[in-house]
Amino acid sequence: MPVASERHVHNKRNCRAFVSRHIKAHVKEGMPQRQAVAAALSEARRLGCKISKQ
Repeated sequence: MPVASERHVHNKRNCRAFVSRHIKAHVKEGMPQRQAVAAALSEARRLGCKISKQ
């Protein structure tokens, strides 16, 4: 699992960077890309990013 030290993600730029880093980390661990995207977005929402549930 990616670094858990990022407690709060405050602005849009930080949210995008957070999601991008976590997708890369999940894929590197061997997770399928679609599942990695879903996991990263879920983590970002949990930390306060405003991401729609499309």
